[in-house]
Amino acid sequence: MITVALWQTNFFSSLAENLNYSAQRLLQIWPARFRDASEAAQVAGNPQLIAQKLYGGRLGNNDQDDAWKFRGRGYLQTTGKANYMRSSARLGIDLVGEPDRLLDSKVASREEAAYFAQLRDRRSLGEVVRAINGGLTGMAEAQAILERLSPEAPKVTEGLAITPGTPPSEK
Repeated sequence: MITVALWQTNFFSSLAENLNYSAQRLLQIWPARFRDASEAAQVAGNPQLIAQKLYGGRLGNNDQDDAWKFRGRGYLQTTGKANYMRSSARLGIDLVGEPDRLLDSKVASREEAAYFAQLRDRRSLGEVVRAINGGLTGMAEAQAILERLSPEAPKVTEGLAITPGTPPSEK
């Protein structure tokens, strides 16, 4: 789990999603969300508009400013009002009313521990990545971190050319 948090936060250097991107970078990171360069150019350089394009109308974000208000934060880069509500219930903290509380390392670490505790399969890095990201985005990067930090970890990325992915905190 820690390797996923390390990747999500760029080794704990950023607990909030950036979302300040050029059109070219938007097309690279989210090709499914932007059909072409002109669509990406309409929101490029405007983090609030990028948040709306990426997260508006999904993840429980229904109000006008929800996508920006509930962008990725904390060690897990919790994104979307629905996920903030779930974390609020797990922690007994009002993260919906005060989403910036996830920028506090004590709250972020409590959220991570509570999330990890409710996973059915905590032993598989793939399952942890899939549970947090909804897919395997970041799997190679998290595995590479695990291999560097844990000498006994299987070296499945050895010999592979892993293009460094952009941690969600830099998206």
